[in-house]
Amino acid sequence: MGSEMCIRDSDGASHAPLVRALLARPSRAERARVLLALLALPASAVLLLRAAGAVAFSFEFGGLTGLALGARARTSFSLASLGGALPGASEPDAWAGTVVLVVAYFGLNLAVPLLHLAVVGALCALPLPRAAQQRLLVAAEVCDAWACLDVFVASLFGALTQIERFSLFVVGDRCEAIDAIAAQYLGQLVRGEPRCFDVRARLEPGCWLLFAAAACSLASTRALTARCEAVLHDGRADAQLAERTRTLGAAALGVREWPAGAGISSATEPRATHASPAIDAADVGGASRTDGGGSPGACLLYTSPSPRDGLL
Repeated sequence: MGSEMCIRDSDGASHAPLVRALLARPSRAERARVLLALLALPASAVLLLRAAGAVAFSFEFGGLTGLALGARARTSFSLASLGGALPGASEPDAWAGTVVLVVAYFGLNLAVPLLHLAVVGALCALPLPRAAQQRLLVAAEVCDAWACLDVFVASLFGALTQIERFSLFVVGDRCEAIDAIAAQYLGQLVRGEPRCFDVRARLEPGCWLLFAAAACSLASTRALTARCEAVLHDGRADAQLAERTRTLGAAALGVREWPAGAGISSATEPRATHASPAIDAADVGGASRTDGGGSPGACLLYTSPSPRDGLL
């Protein structure tokens, strides 16, 4: 801090990128965390685009069902191919609902997560006015609420670990007679257990890419959004204190308005200056005194060159 305090505009406008404030933290560990989160944004986007087309899981049908399916007994899916298979798994007359389902699937699992990364990157890096930065912060929070890649990955893990047990529960004891025949005569021909229906789910390498993309995106966007929100909150508080200081300084010096952009230097700083009798004590922070004659008067006590330190 110097002897002169620079007061910003009352609307708190600032064209400096937020990344400059984020990397100006005094702690080296904090700066390292911010830099790591910034580098994780493009890495998350690349991981997600790569994982969208990679095979994430597969189903292998066994028993008599697998024998009947032949080469089609094994089916693999990626994030993109699963969404592309949705229209073929729907009824032809339910095309409107299918379109909504496909749009929601690709939007929530791919488009919104990528948009979220882009918005957070723009919030940190672009030199925008504070009002635009506030709007980008709101947009980042909305994207965070609607990005469902992490939900998709968690659901995938849960579903694939339980699908074999679930299929056996659905079939129940309806195939006991067929299972006995298959075990006795067809055991060498069928894949897996010699029964009428069997299915095995397997996680493929693309699933771990999806997991890495979801974890990296979630950690980096949450960390940067929280820090940007703190910087913007501090900026609003500083702007309000600066405006209050300008108003009180103008009142103490008997002028109508403090000149816009003017600093308060040590030469003109109103230290323990008696204000005009027309100024009410509440207008100067509530500080009051009593003259020797017993008549109350108002007194502005300003002792710090920084608006963050406040008025005493």
